[in-house]
Amino acid sequence: MKDQVLDFDFQAIVEAAQDIIVVTKAFPLDGSGPEIVYVNQAFTDLTGYSAQEVLGQTPRILQRKASRESTDLRKMKQSLQAGQPYSCEILNYAKDGTEYWLQLNIIPLKNKFGEATHFAAIERDVTKQKQYELHLQALAKKDKLTGLVNRLGFDEILEELCKAYQNSGSIFSLAVIDLNDFKQINDNKGHLVGDKALQYFAKLIEDHIRQNDIAIRFGGDEFCIIFNGAKLELAEVLMQRISSAADSAPVVLPDRSQLSIPFSAGITQITSADTAENIFSRADEALYKAKNSNDNTQRIVCI
Repeated sequence: MKDQVLDFDFQAIVEAAQDIIVVTKAFPLDGSGPEIVYVNQAFTDLTGYSAQEVLGQTPRILQRKASRESTDLRKMKQSLQAGQPYSCEILNYAKDGTEYWLQLNIIPLKNKFGEATHFAAIERDVTKQKQYELHLQALAKKDKLTGLVNRLGFDEILEELCKAYQNSGSIFSLAVIDLNDFKQINDNKGHLVGDKALQYFAKLIEDHIRQNDIAIRFGGDEFCIIFNGAKLELAEVLMQRISSAADSAPVVLPDRSQLSIPFSAGITQITSADTAENIFSRADEALYKAKNSNDNTQRIVCI
Protein backbone atom coordinates (compact mmCIF):
# COMPACT_ATOMS: atom_id res chain seq x y z
CA MET A 1 0.00 0.00 0.00
CA LYS A 2 1.47 3.36 -0.97
CA ASP A 3 2.24 5.97 1.68
CA GLN A 4 -0.36 8.69 1.84
CA VAL A 5 0.56 12.38 2.12
CA LEU A 6 -1.63 14.16 4.67
CA ASP A 7 -2.33 17.73 3.74
CA PHE A 8 -2.93 18.92 7.31
CA ASP A 9 -1.85 22.05 9.17
CA PHE A 10 0.00 20.22 11.95
CA GLN A 11 0.96 23.43 13.78
CA ALA A 12 -2.73 24.28 14.14
CA ILE A 13 -3.30 20.83 15.68
CA VAL A 14 -0.38 21.25 18.08
CA GLU A 15 -1.52 24.75 19.08
CA ALA A 16 -4.98 23.44 19.91
CA ALA A 17 -3.67 20.46 21.91
CA GLN A 18 -4.44 20.37 25.62
CA ASP A 19 -1.10 18.74 26.37
CA ILE A 20 1.93 21.01 26.61
CA ILE A 21 4.45 20.71 23.79
CA VAL A 22 7.95 22.11 24.04
CA VAL A 23 10.58 21.69 21.33
CA THR A 24 14.26 22.31 22.07
CA LYS A 25 17.48 21.96 20.19
CA ALA A 26 19.24 18.69 20.92
CA PHE A 27 22.38 20.32 22.29
CA PRO A 28 23.98 21.33 24.54
CA LEU A 29 22.77 19.01 27.30
CA ASP A 30 25.44 20.33 29.67
CA GLY A 31 25.97 23.88 30.84
CA SER A 32 23.01 26.16 30.23
CA GLY A 33 21.04 23.39 28.52
CA PRO A 34 19.26 23.12 25.16
CA GLU A 35 17.51 26.14 23.67
CA ILE A 36 13.70 26.28 23.44
CA VAL A 37 12.57 26.85 19.85
CA TYR A 38 8.81 26.26 20.19
CA VAL A 39 6.08 26.14 22.83
CA ASN A 40 2.34 25.78 22.24
CA GLN A 41 -0.55 27.69 23.80
CA ALA A 42 -1.07 25.04 26.49
CA PHE A 43 2.43 25.84 27.77
CA THR A 44 1.55 29.50 28.15
CA ASP A 45 -1.77 28.68 29.81
CA LEU A 46 -0.05 26.55 32.47
CA THR A 47 3.19 28.44 33.09
CA GLY A 48 2.18 32.05 32.51
CA TYR A 49 5.19 32.53 30.21
CA SER A 50 4.51 33.75 26.69
CA ALA A 51 6.35 32.17 23.78
CA GLN A 52 8.37 35.37 23.36
CA GLU A 53 9.60 35.11 26.95
CA VAL A 54 10.93 31.56 26.66
CA LEU A 55 12.15 31.20 23.07
CA GLY A 56 15.94 31.09 23.21
CA GLN A 57 15.81 30.17 26.93
CA THR A 58 16.22 26.65 28.32
CA PRO A 59 13.67 24.51 30.19
CA ARG A 60 15.78 25.04 33.29
CA ILE A 61 14.09 28.40 33.83
CA LEU A 62 11.11 26.31 34.98
CA GLN A 63 13.14 24.37 37.51
CA ARG A 64 14.53 24.74 41.02
CA LYS A 65 16.58 22.50 43.28
CA ALA A 66 13.41 20.54 44.10
CA SER A 67 12.95 19.84 40.38
CA ARG A 68 16.35 18.21 40.20
CA GLU A 69 15.51 16.12 43.25
CA SER A 70 12.14 15.02 41.85
CA THR A 71 13.58 13.09 38.91
CA ASP A 72 16.73 11.26 37.93
CA LEU A 73 18.40 13.81 35.67
CA ARG A 74 21.40 11.55 35.17
CA LYS A 75 19.23 8.90 33.50
CA MET A 76 17.46 11.56 31.46
CA LYS A 77 20.77 12.93 30.19
CA GLN A 78 22.04 9.45 29.29
CA SER A 79 18.88 8.68 27.30
CA LEU A 80 18.91 11.98 25.44
CA GLN A 81 22.62 11.72 24.65
CA ALA A 82 21.89 8.32 23.10
CA GLY A 83 19.00 9.80 21.09
CA GLN A 84 16.48 7.70 23.01
CA PRO A 85 13.04 8.75 24.31
CA TYR A 86 12.65 9.37 28.04
CA SER A 87 9.65 9.53 30.39
CA CYS A 88 9.39 10.74 33.97
CA GLU A 89 7.46 12.91 36.41
CA ILE A 90 9.02 16.28 37.20
CA LEU A 91 8.23 19.21 39.47
CA ASN A 92 8.34 22.59 37.70
CA TYR A 93 7.48 26.18 38.58
CA ALA A 94 5.26 28.65 36.77
CA LYS A 95 6.18 32.31 36.20
CA ASP A 96 4.49 33.33 39.47
CA GLY A 97 6.30 30.60 41.43
CA THR A 98 3.40 28.14 41.58
CA GLU A 99 4.51 24.51 41.69
CA TYR A 100 3.12 22.09 39.14
CA TRP A 101 3.84 18.44 38.28
CA LEU A 102 4.26 17.12 34.75
CA GLN A 103 4.17 13.69 33.20
CA LEU A 104 7.03 14.30 30.79
CA ASN A 105 7.63 12.33 27.60
CA ILE A 106 10.63 13.42 25.55
CA ILE A 107 11.17 12.11 22.03
CA PRO A 108 14.10 12.82 19.70
CA LEU A 109 13.38 14.48 16.35
CA LYS A 110 15.88 13.12 13.83
CA ASN A 111 17.08 14.29 10.44
CA LYS A 112 17.37 12.12 7.32
CA PHE A 113 20.73 10.85 8.58
CA GLY A 114 19.17 9.51 11.78
CA GLU A 115 20.77 12.22 13.93
CA ALA A 116 18.77 13.83 16.74
CA THR A 117 18.63 17.56 16.02
CA HIS A 118 15.80 18.49 18.37
CA PHE A 119 13.79 17.08 21.27
CA ALA A 120 10.02 17.35 21.56
CA ALA A 121 8.66 17.21 25.09
CA ILE A 122 5.00 16.22 25.34
CA GLU A 123 3.90 17.19 28.83
CA ARG A 124 0.70 16.53 30.74
CA ASP A 125 -0.25 18.47 33.87
CA VAL A 126 -0.68 15.86 36.64
CA THR A 127 -0.55 18.29 39.56
CA LYS A 128 -3.89 17.25 41.10
CA GLN A 129 -3.08 13.55 40.85
CA LYS A 130 0.39 14.11 42.31
CA GLN A 131 -0.93 16.23 45.18
CA TYR A 132 -3.44 13.49 46.01
CA GLU A 133 -0.69 10.87 45.83
CA LEU A 134 1.57 12.92 48.11
CA HIS A 135 -1.37 13.46 50.48
CA LEU A 136 -1.93 9.70 50.71
CA GLN A 137 1.78 9.13 51.27
CA ALA A 138 1.78 11.70 54.06
CA LEU A 139 -1.25 10.04 55.68
CA ALA A 140 0.54 6.68 55.51
CA LYS A 141 3.35 8.20 57.57
CA LYS A 142 1.13 9.84 60.18
CA ASP A 143 -0.19 8.19 63.32
CA LYS A 144 -3.98 8.37 63.15
CA LEU A 145 -4.53 8.85 66.90
CA THR A 146 -1.91 11.50 67.69
CA GLY A 147 -1.07 13.05 64.33
CA LEU A 148 2.64 12.50 64.93
CA VAL A 149 4.98 10.82 62.45
CA ASN A 150 4.44 7.04 62.65
CA ARG A 151 6.89 4.12 62.63
CA LEU A 152 7.08 4.00 58.82
CA GLY A 153 7.90 7.69 58.54
CA PHE A 154 10.37 7.45 61.42
CA ASP A 155 12.32 4.63 59.77
CA GLU A 156 12.66 6.64 56.55
CA ILE A 157 13.64 9.87 58.32
CA LEU A 158 16.23 8.16 60.53
CA GLU A 159 17.84 6.48 57.51
CA GLU A 160 18.08 9.83 55.70
CA LEU A 161 19.50 11.64 58.73
CA CYS A 162 22.17 8.97 59.23
CA LYS A 163 23.17 9.35 55.55
CA ALA A 164 23.23 13.13 55.92
CA TYR A 165 25.54 12.85 58.92
CA GLN A 166 27.94 10.60 57.02
CA ASN A 167 27.93 13.01 54.05
CA SER A 168 27.95 16.40 55.74
CA GLY A 169 28.23 15.94 59.51
CA SER A 170 24.64 17.06 60.17
CA ILE A 171 24.41 16.13 63.84
CA PHE A 172 21.33 15.04 65.76
CA SER A 173 20.31 13.21 68.92
CA LEU A 174 17.59 10.62 69.34
CA ALA A 175 15.32 10.14 72.35
CA VAL A 176 13.21 7.02 72.88
CA ILE A 177 10.40 7.51 75.41
CA ASP A 178 8.12 5.06 77.19
CA LEU A 179 5.11 6.02 79.33
CA ASN A 180 5.48 4.39 82.74
CA ASP A 181 2.77 1.91 83.78
CA PHE A 182 0.56 2.89 80.90
CA LYS A 183 -1.08 -0.53 80.95
CA GLN A 184 -2.61 0.35 84.32
CA ILE A 185 -4.30 3.39 82.80
CA ASN A 186 -5.96 1.22 80.16
CA ASP A 187 -6.86 -1.49 82.69
CA ASN A 188 -8.20 0.84 85.39
CA LYS A 189 -9.73 3.66 83.39
CA GLY A 190 -10.41 2.14 79.98
CA HIS A 191 -8.97 2.51 76.52
CA LEU A 192 -10.75 5.79 75.77
CA VAL A 193 -8.93 7.41 78.67
CA GLY A 194 -5.75 5.70 77.52
CA ASP A 195 -6.19 7.22 74.07
CA LYS A 196 -6.76 10.65 75.61
CA ALA A 197 -3.54 10.25 77.60
CA LEU A 198 -1.60 9.38 74.45
CA GLN A 199 -3.04 12.39 72.61
CA TYR A 200 -2.22 14.62 75.56
CA PHE A 201 1.39 13.41 75.69
CA ALA A 202 1.82 13.82 71.94
CA LYS A 203 0.57 17.42 72.22
CA LEU A 204 2.90 18.01 75.16
CA ILE A 205 5.89 16.92 73.06
CA GLU A 206 4.85 19.04 70.08
CA ASP A 207 4.41 22.11 72.30
CA HIS A 208 7.89 21.82 73.80
CA ILE A 209 10.16 20.75 70.96
CA ARG A 210 11.84 23.16 68.56
CA GLN A 211 10.62 23.86 65.04
CA ASN A 212 13.14 21.55 63.36
CA ASP A 213 12.77 18.67 65.81
CA ILE A 214 10.59 15.70 64.90
CA ALA A 215 8.12 13.92 67.19
CA ILE A 216 7.18 10.30 66.50
CA ARG A 217 4.73 7.82 67.93
CA PHE A 218 6.74 4.66 67.55
CA GLY A 219 3.91 2.39 68.64
CA GLY A 220 1.74 1.68 71.68
CA ASP A 221 2.91 3.94 74.49
CA GLU A 222 6.37 4.48 73.00
CA PHE A 223 7.44 7.77 71.44
CA CYS A 224 10.62 9.11 69.86
CA ILE A 225 12.04 12.58 69.33
CA ILE A 226 14.73 13.51 66.83
CA PHE A 227 16.54 16.60 68.10
CA ASN A 228 17.99 18.04 64.89
CA GLY A 229 21.35 19.79 65.25
CA ALA A 230 21.48 18.97 68.97
CA LYS A 231 24.39 17.34 70.73
CA LEU A 232 23.66 15.04 73.66
CA GLU A 233 23.91 17.75 76.32
CA LEU A 234 21.37 20.00 74.61
CA ALA A 235 19.05 17.07 73.87
CA GLU A 236 19.03 16.23 77.59
CA VAL A 237 18.12 19.83 78.46
CA LEU A 238 15.27 19.78 75.93
CA MET A 239 14.04 16.46 77.28
CA GLN A 240 14.12 17.80 80.83
CA ARG A 241 11.85 20.65 79.71
CA ILE A 242 9.30 18.13 78.48
CA SER A 243 9.63 16.24 81.77
CA SER A 244 9.01 19.41 83.80
CA ALA A 245 5.99 20.25 81.63
CA ALA A 246 4.55 16.78 82.15
CA ASP A 247 4.95 17.15 85.94
CA SER A 248 3.31 20.56 86.06
CA ALA A 249 0.41 19.93 83.67
CA PRO A 250 -1.35 16.59 84.24
CA VAL A 251 -4.06 15.56 81.81
CA VAL A 252 -7.59 16.53 82.87
CA LEU A 253 -10.15 13.75 82.36
CA PRO A 254 -13.83 14.24 81.43
CA ASP A 255 -14.82 13.75 85.10
CA ARG A 256 -12.41 16.63 85.96
CA SER A 257 -10.02 14.32 87.74
CA GLN A 258 -6.35 14.69 86.90
CA LEU A 259 -3.99 12.03 85.63
CA SER A 260 -0.22 12.37 85.68
CA ILE A 261 1.73 10.59 82.98
CA PRO A 262 5.28 9.84 84.13
CA PHE A 263 7.69 8.61 81.51
CA SER A 264 11.20 7.29 81.05
CA ALA A 265 13.54 8.35 78.27
CA GLY A 266 16.81 7.22 76.77
CA ILE A 267 18.87 9.62 74.65
CA THR A 268 21.91 9.17 72.45
CA GLN A 269 23.83 11.18 69.85
CA ILE A 270 24.73 10.14 66.30
CA THR A 271 28.32 8.91 65.80
CA SER A 272 30.36 8.29 62.67
CA ALA A 273 29.90 4.52 63.03
CA ASP A 274 26.11 4.64 63.36
CA THR A 275 23.46 3.14 61.13
CA ALA A 276 19.78 3.81 61.83
CA GLU A 277 19.62 0.45 63.61
CA ASN A 278 22.69 1.19 65.75
CA ILE A 279 21.54 4.56 67.02
CA PHE A 280 18.04 3.33 67.80
CA SER A 281 19.41 0.30 69.68
CA ARG A 282 21.64 2.55 71.78
CA ALA A 283 18.79 4.93 72.62
CA ASP A 284 16.62 1.92 73.48
CA GLU A 285 19.39 0.64 75.77
CA ALA A 286 19.42 4.01 77.53
CA LEU A 287 15.63 3.82 77.89
CA TYR A 288 15.96 0.36 79.48
CA LYS A 289 18.40 1.78 82.02
CA ALA A 290 16.03 4.66 82.78
CA LYS A 291 13.07 2.35 83.32
CA ASN A 292 15.05 0.08 85.60
CA SER A 293 16.69 2.79 87.67
CA ASN A 294 16.24 2.47 91.44
CA ASP A 295 15.96 6.23 91.65
CA ASN A 296 12.31 7.01 91.02
CA THR A 297 13.16 10.61 90.08
CA GLN A 298 15.62 9.49 87.37
CA ARG A 299 13.59 9.21 84.20
CA ILE A 300 16.17 10.27 81.63
CA VAL A 301 19.39 8.44 80.83
CA CYS A 302 21.93 9.55 78.23
CA ILE A 303 24.57 7.30 76.69
